Amino acid sequence: MSTSQHTLHGVTIRLLVSCLAVLVQLTCLFESCSLKARQHDRPLRRIHAMREIRAGHTATALPNGMVLVAGGFRKSSDGRSQLYSNSAELFNPHTESFAPAGTMNVARCGHTATLLANGKVLIAGGFTEKGMTASAELFDPESKSFTLVGELSCPRGDATATLLKSGEVLIAGGGDVEATAAADLFDPVANRFVPAGPMTTPRLSHTATLLPDGKVLILGGGSGGAVAASAELFDPAARTFARAGEMSLRRYKHAAILLKDNHTLILGGSDERDWRGTSCCAEIYDWRSGKFTPIHSMIAQRFKLSSSVAQLDGGDILVCGGSKTVEVFDYLMKRFRTVAEFDHPYYYSTATSLPDGSVLILGGYTDTMQCSDAAWIFKEQ
Repeated sequence: MSTSQHTLHGVTIRLLVSCLAVLVQLTCLFESCSLKARQHDRPLRRIHAMREIRAGHTATALPNGMVLVAGGFRKSSDGRSQLYSNSAELFNPHTESFAPAGTMNVARCGHTATLLANGKVLIAGGFTEKGMTASAELFDPESKSFTLVGELSCPRGDATATLLKSGEVLIAGGGDVEATAAADLFDPVANRFVPAGPMTTPRLSHTATLLPDGKVLILGGGSGGAVAASAELFDPAARTFARAGEMSLRRYKHAAILLKDNHTLILGGSDERDWRGTSCCAEIYDWRSGKFTPIHSMIAQRFKLSSSVAQLDGGDILVCGGSKTVEVFDYLMKRFRTVAEFDHPYYYSTATSLPDGSVLILGGYTDTMQCSDAAWIFKEQ
């Protein structure tokens, strides 16, 4: 073979090798794109984790579309103690990433977080390393800073916070083992709390739902080892509470959410047996008649899900806490259907509706009390 033929042969081989390398790169790129497409086709997909491990935190949607994630707890490395967080982070739905958002003045979990009409977020109460706290602070999205803003009438954790039509915030109940019946109103103009109530029954781990007429429906809850089926209504005009019938069963650590027809959907929870008394039962409260009506049960028994339900476009309800099973309540059919599954059940996680109709699901702890920094996006196709 001549020298020129050897050269040509070498060039041909190098060209073939280069073409093969390009083909391999294109194949890998195609497979990567296909994988991403398949992941986005799934209703539940895992995204980049939070900056910190959290359970018992809050996640509040802000007017600009961002989500404020604040506080929570995690276990120490030896598993013997509980560590409380004073950190906050902001979730950006466009980049699906988290960024630092300042530091609270008090490290806390089991607190409340309420978006005010002025765009600030009221953080109140909760549990700390020294026990329950009465402290409260405001988060300013513009400066990404927290400012202490007075105190509740008593220390409390596992309370409820409800934004009233007046712009005030009702903070009701709460406690540790023994609950309080005390309630406070936060005045966002004067930045102070004033007593309201008290409730008819001491409650912790109850729910509070703003009704169309401006009243607040308080459901269930526990105190001193006893769990209630009772309900009461807060009248903001009179600033008083009144009994409002009973649910079909005793429950606390449950969830309640307002439906498109303005009735209240009540989900799961537990009785005084706690882990051994979890429920899949669901019922609806009719705000006009004041009656409770049992409906088809959920697919899974679950509790510790008060912040793990969210409304989807069209009115269906996503239920994603207290079980591995993720299910959706069909608003029209009044039935539940399984839509996805987690790797573990997550307790005291959060679910927050995003502007595009999807739901951001964050953190929580597993059956083995391992807290998580995991984050998911749920969106039905």
